[in-house]
Amino acid sequence: MANNQDTEDDLQNSFKTLGDEELSKYRLSTDQDIERAFKELIITKEMVTVRASDSDAMLLTTMLDILPSKGMFVFDKGQDADTNARIENAKRLFFDANPHQVEIRLSSQKAVSAKYLGESVFAAPIPPFIYRVQRREFFRVDTPIINPISCQVPGNDSTKLYELFDISIGGFGINDPGYQMDDDLSVMDTIENCILYIPEFGDIKLDLEIRSIYEKRRDIKTIRRYGFAYKDLSNIHMTAIQRYINRRQLEKRAQELDLS
Repeated sequence: MANNQDTEDDLQNSFKTLGDEELSKYRLSTDQDIERAFKELIITKEMVTVRASDSDAMLLTTMLDILPSKGMFVFDKGQDADTNARIENAKRLFFDANPHQVEIRLSSQKAVSAKYLGESVFAAPIPPFIYRVQRREFFRVDTPIINPISCQVPGNDSTKLYELFDISIGGFGINDPGYQMDDDLSVMDTIENCILYIPEFGDIKLDLEIRSIYEKRRDIKTIRRYGFAYKDLSNIHMTAIQRYINRRQLEKRAQELDLS
């Protein structure tokens, strides 16, 4: 029982912007709900980030199957043998996915190597609960391809500019098609002294907290994406972002009326 509580505390800490009472609404604990959440990841082939509890090992994978009769779920191994070994040796694993801007997070006990449809995979025990969080209070809008929003992010070697793919008053997502972001970054890390460039609304200097790292298939290419939450954003800057979101909504409605 203590182990389950420790696991739940770890997962709750990853949702810092939600209170305990609010977070409890997103906790799935019935067999049917847990199986449905797994199947959402399996059907969409959404990229899932796996982190080891006792090392910096991180694996990008996909869920392959859930086997309720065996109490196990199956996920793919990576290409790197060393990473696979560290994942297999970890006492506990944390999983994070973002299908359609929904956050799915879970933890599982030690994974083992197994065979699935003739392929070498990982199998792990189905967890007693999963968090599936859809933050409706942070309405997101897609950012335009023409005249896009961008964010300057400092790295170990240099500062790079990345284009956003969506934004809300709680955070935003960026594309990293060239895999230029530092590889040693992990979920919940903070990046200081970033600059958000919003056309016609000015520049905003801010600190960002990484909430997700995942890969997205786009046509024949796979790109890396990062989801960020603002840290201690001022009211003035939050107002500017909200004004931009409102304008984007009006632009999209106007476009829809032109097409109808």
